[in-house]
Amino acid sequence: MLIRNILLASILSTTLLACTDDPADVGDELTDPDGKGDGFGVALVEHQLATESRRPELTLQDDAFIYYLMFTEDDEKADPQTRSLLRVRKAGGSAAEKVATLPLSFVTHAALGGNDIFLQDNDALYRVAKTGGDTTTVASFPGSWALAADATGAYVAHQVVENDQFFQRITKVTAGAQLPLARATFVTSMVSDATSLYWLDETQPNPAIGCGKNAGAAHRIGKNGGVDTTLAIGINCPLTIAADSSGVYYTNWAMVGPGLPVVRLPVFGLPQVLGFAGASEIALQPSHVSWISPELKLSRRAKAFGIARDVAPGVNVGQVQADASALYFWRGNETNSEFELVRLSAN
Repeated sequence: MLIRNILLASILSTTLLACTDDPADVGDELTDPDGKGDGFGVALVEHQLATESRRPELTLQDDAFIYYLMFTEDDEKADPQTRSLLRVRKAGGSAAEKVATLPLSFVTHAALGGNDIFLQDNDALYRVAKTGGDTTTVASFPGSWALAADATGAYVAHQVVENDQFFQRITKVTAGAQLPLARATFVTSMVSDATSLYWLDETQPNPAIGCGKNAGAAHRIGKNGGVDTTLAIGINCPLTIAADSSGVYYTNWAMVGPGLPVVRLPVFGLPQVLGFAGASEIALQPSHVSWISPELKLSRRAKAFGIARDVAPGVNVGQVQADASALYFWRGNETNSEFELVRLSAN
């Protein structure tokens, strides 16, 4: 797993950062809700929402704001060191604002649930209101590996030892209660939709290469418990999962091919490879799915059919988010320490 993470980080921060394309308006097809092109063209335009001098971390969104963490100069000088939570309006027109100072020197995952942002390090689960305030400890979870959240609480994949056996348990954490949902070997990614929780499980982690050959699986369970349903097996090195009403999407390391396969598991039908990515992120819109290509471009295609089209260059920091009307991503230059948050939309 360590080697796989190092390789992925290398793709994002070394090879991909070599791209020097200038931002530009690009074309795309206007589509209707079923993903079919209607024959009219529309230009997707880039709008700068924020700029930062340090690399942003763990980008999230709600209906009005993009949230992100950053290790600022003030955080660096603090003793012990901290992290800053910032946000910027999706509509633009105002500068980024600092929402809270987090008393955490290291954050592995973040997820937005209702009015709270849940944070995870290697030891515990924390919560801070998305409008700011104090950071509180929700529960102790040594060996936490994945996190998802919704308005009812958080979902944590964490390490458990029973009878000298190591495994991971997926637990739903609500106000004052913990509900065990499922058991896994090594969860690499987790996400929820309106009714279910989904995750990727590396069932045969290999210390030498980080994963077992074609050993991963995709799972689903109700957010309040129920049957643990296996959606797919034989996934080689599963990475990231996303889901909405159209199906489940995931990326994984490929045995062959030009990049990471972006796979769709439709509600009805067979798995389908939509394209190939250079990073593991997946962004879903009502009619489209997007990812970062091996050439560091934002690729986008209709869910139902068609081919992927590049809609933005130089997406070298990534952390892609999406809503019904726009895509949001970071573009950066490590040499000049300039990082730009971009909204890509039709207007």
